[in-house]
Amino acid sequence: MEGSALKQRALEVARSNGIARTRDFENAGVPRIYLSRLRDEGLLVRTARGRYELAGAKATAMHGLAEAARAIPKGVVGLISALHVHGVIAKAPLEIWMLLPAKAWAPTSPTFDLRVVRASGAAFATGIEQHRIDGVAVSVTSLAKTFCDCFKHRAKIGLDQVVDALRIAAEQRAVDAETLLTTADICRVRKVMAPYVRAIL
Repeated sequence: MEGSALKQRALEVARSNGIARTRDFENAGVPRIYLSRLRDEGLLVRTARGRYELAGAKATAMHGLAEAARAIPKGVVGLISALHVHGVIAKAPLEIWMLLPAKAWAPTSPTFDLRVVRASGAAFATGIEQHRIDGVAVSVTSLAKTFCDCFKHRAKIGLDQVVDALRIAAEQRAVDAETLLTTADICRVRKVMAPYVRAIL
């Protein structure tokens, strides 16, 4: 493949993936060694080992979630980070909170501040949505599932901000009591959540 065609293919891979992994380029027929040349030319930026994005790409305030999703493919953005994605808390948490299957791999030295919460079975698989953030497909817990996880792990994150977020969600009519309590049954937190749900919604 000629250099110009290879360059265009590589840039298209980066553009379509938002944050592209080395394997994304290789699957498109772009050799790994060619990425260093594009980086030296100022066309690609290496964001972490094996991950690249277009130079000058405009990043949103949630860009860290896109990076986390590419770094941990089996992870699901959840808890406080998901509350921020859903717009029921104003300030993004300092750490990225991710839900992972019980035995799934997690990086030991990520390039971002990470908090991992483990779950299995329906408690993990229920209520996963796909969001597009800076060109990257990011798995995020639904708002109802997010509240259930926050109540389950209230000792780690504090209950006050979760209750405040629930009030905001109620004002926005972003969630209803039936959906919350049905999801709470799956996550086994109905007994804890029900009094708050009934009082606020």
